[in-house]
Amino acid sequence: MVNFKSFQGTLTSIEDFYVGENAENAGCYKFMTIENESGEVVNFVVSPTTYFVNQAVVRVGDQVAGYYDADVPVICMDTGVGLGPFLLGSIIPMLGFRGMYLTLALVILLSIVLYYSLHGRKAAIKKTYSHAS
Repeated sequence: MVNFKSFQGTLTSIEDFYVGENAENAGCYKFMTIENESGEVVNFVVSPTTYFVNQAVVRVGDQVAGYYDADVPVICMDTGVGLGPFLLGSIIPMLGFRGMYLTLALVILLSIVLYYSLHGRKAAIKKTYSHAS
């Protein structure tokens, strides 16, 4: 069963959110910021599949409420969305897009090796011992 949570507040910002190279989907995705009465901020991305009741059009200053699946992991998503484009954008002038993607592939491969060396090997040993007893 889906674990829905809600948020509500005043819409304080609506900006274009680019998901492809050369802004190919410009206008299709929006990055929105909501602030509640306590001053807490929620950032979220509206995609073409986001459902608005009665196809409502929202503007900055509107009171909005939304729901999301609380079981979907979003750990450090705000940091990744904020720092990722900045860091990757600084690599492109030096290495180009091909170099950037090769660098990211290397990071992923190193992460897999690191994960296996820190966790995967121990899990395999634990599994071996549980079958032996």
